[in-house]
Amino acid sequence: MDGPFIIKPLTQHEAALFMPMTYPSYRHLLMRLSDEKMSERGRNSVFAIGAFLGLLPVGLTLALADASLDIDILSIYAARQFRGNGMAAAMLKELVLEARGRIGKMRGHQLVRSGSAGEDPGSFRIRAIYEKEHHFSQAVERILDSQGFEPSTPRCTVFRCDSEMGQMPWLDMYFDVSEPFRIIPWIEVDPGEIELVRTGNGEAGEFPQELSPFSETDRIEPSNSMALLRSGKIVGWSITHRPMPDTIRYSSIFVAADIRGLGLAIPLLMESIRRHVRTEMAVQAPKATFVVYHTNPEMKRMVSRRMARYSKEITESVERILSIAINCILSLLL
Repeated sequence: MDGPFIIKPLTQHEAALFMPMTYPSYRHLLMRLSDEKMSERGRNSVFAIGAFLGLLPVGLTLALADASLDIDILSIYAARQFRGNGMAAAMLKELVLEARGRIGKMRGHQLVRSGSAGEDPGSFRIRAIYEKEHHFSQAVERILDSQGFEPSTPRCTVFRCDSEMGQMPWLDMYFDVSEPFRIIPWIEVDPGEIELVRTGNGEAGEFPQELSPFSETDRIEPSNSMALLRSGKIVGWSITHRPMPDTIRYSSIFVAADIRGLGLAIPLLMESIRRHVRTEMAVQAPKATFVVYHTNPEMKRMVSRRMARYSKEITESVERILSIAINCILSLLL
């Protein structure tokens, strides 16, 4: 890497300088940085690696650890004049070192507390998700290659629409459902029922992590996130988020396994869309993004059949994984 760059984890006091270097929907994470180490719970821990040229901020890699302590890379940015010189790869390498240390220490504490200090602390994963058709995808792939990430695997199809989706004839064909089913706003669901879903004890049963209604809960769009109820119990949902002021992202559409095939997913999705395109939201947020995961082939076929002609762009999202062994020295923790 050329140039006298300093690559380091950011402190809370430095974070404000890097706000313009990530997406608006992630900037609040920089305000959650702390000079303290990861808590023992380790949940939703922010990793921010900054690049400085002297005192000038010139690059940022932002990542977030989930409840299982795996890490998602949210964004990688290098100032234009410093691209192509290895700075982004150096930030990613620093992220790996920082994550190994923080997560290794946390796992070590868990083993000590459980009386299993001699056990293998295992490993964790760093995941990068990106759309292959974007102009920056080749640069991202070179950076990931340099750090030994596994080859890409398909993840989801992304449909991007604008206000023309309000012209879809399907919106006038699928309305309410009949008893014992009801579709109501997610924010009107009884909190106790939501907690049953969270703990896996509800009638919705098991659901893939990518279709969880508990992702980015602080950013769920209340206006058109909907729940499907059966006799008052949650058996499905259409959850949306607003990643940008002018865009609604349809993040997860799910119905319980025992009611699939009853045609309930379509009216559930259409109710979400109607509350978007036929209210004041259509002016505030005229754009929409539909994320359809490859683990849900029925939904992909349905959305492709009904949304493709109204989509301005259709792209494929992939993921790449780096598995990292934890080499924590438990004697340092005792």
